[in-house]
Amino acid sequence: MQQSIASQVGASQQQYRGLQRLAWATLVVSFLAFVLIAYSAPFALDWAIGRIRQDVAVPVRVISGQVYVLTAGSPSWVVRAEATTLNPGDSISTHETAQAFLDLPDGSKVHLYPDSEVRLRSSNVVRYRPENVQIVLDQVRGYSRIAVAPVVEPQKRSFHVDAPHLTAQLQEGSFAVEVIGESRSSIAVRRGDAVVSDGERQQALTVGERATTEDGGLPAAPLPAAQDLVLMGDFTALAPDWEEIWHEEDRSEDDPRGTVTPKPDGLYMERRGDGHGQTLLVQQVNRPVWDFEELVLRVRVKAIYQSLSGGGTAGTEYPIMVRVLFQDISGGETPWYHGFYYARPTDDRYSTRGGSLAPQGEWHDYEVDLMQLTPRPTYIRAIEVVATGWSYEGAVQHVSLVGE
Repeated sequence: MQQSIASQVGASQQQYRGLQRLAWATLVVSFLAFVLIAYSAPFALDWAIGRIRQDVAVPVRVISGQVYVLTAGSPSWVVRAEATTLNPGDSISTHETAQAFLDLPDGSKVHLYPDSEVRLRSSNVVRYRPENVQIVLDQVRGYSRIAVAPVVEPQKRSFHVDAPHLTAQLQEGSFAVEVIGESRSSIAVRRGDAVVSDGERQQALTVGERATTEDGGLPAAPLPAAQDLVLMGDFTALAPDWEEIWHEEDRSEDDPRGTVTPKPDGLYMERRGDGHGQTLLVQQVNRPVWDFEELVLRVRVKAIYQSLSGGGTAGTEYPIMVRVLFQDISGGETPWYHGFYYARPTDDRYSTRGGSLAPQGEWHDYEVDLMQLTPRPTYIRAIEVVATGWSYEGAVQHVSLVGE
């Protein structure tokens, strides 16, 4: 009997101790859970607040001309001649004489040049933390200058620009973004840093560097920000397809026609005859230069023979000359040219207006910054190498038009 009672007491004590351990375990777990909740609640709240973003409309200032706005979901563009706003998803397009400024929520600016289009894909901030900014722009066509403003906490800002064939993440600085035809896009850094990707590779760009896609991909290494707008301008190393870039034309009023002959040291342009003749090599450039600080034309030419002295009676008939067709800042289109001659005018009938003396039969270098012209160029349409007069022979070895 006593043994049975003792056994029951032992079992009760064991049960009691089990309950004690359970109680303590429950208390400890509850305490730890309380500490975890107390510790993580601010982070959870912070995370939740960080997920609350609100779209921000972007004011647009029309500088000149008319711009067109396509509201997200709308089937048609609407003309705007004064200030307006863009919401995320909206697009803005400029006429060939129009310009506009976009004022972004972080203080950054976008200067949209003529005949260009940008889509505001994203413009938002965290509701209670406006320093957390997200901006995404699509450069659909044309040319923009983007000034990314300084901010106190750069790591909290996300600024992306997409163009056909490349995407770029921008930091504080000044950047030019351009869509060039159907297969090329470009971004150049005047100040600051950027990371550019073509979807497969990345490139880091800094001051004075540029990335321009070729056939949809980035070059092997960053390029200088200064770029030559002339393709295949070295006539001593002509590619097999050079005639697809440079088109030969003859605008002679009378027979015979002039000829263009490739030689190891350049292209030679010649005509022997009476009456006005004109032999040309033409390259279509079609590039905006609104934003360029300089645009330097360099040529190396040779004046070999001319039957008319100076530049002829009109000052436009030289054995070799270069001509640039551009639209200027006033909206006008007047060809600019510079000719080279060795035969000094024989009398007052002959002019050398727009020309300069060069040694006969010797290579001669010439350089000029077209941005120093008045009015200055805004859009380069074409560049021409011309031999003209009655009987003439001239040659060109190199031509470039380098802008930045």
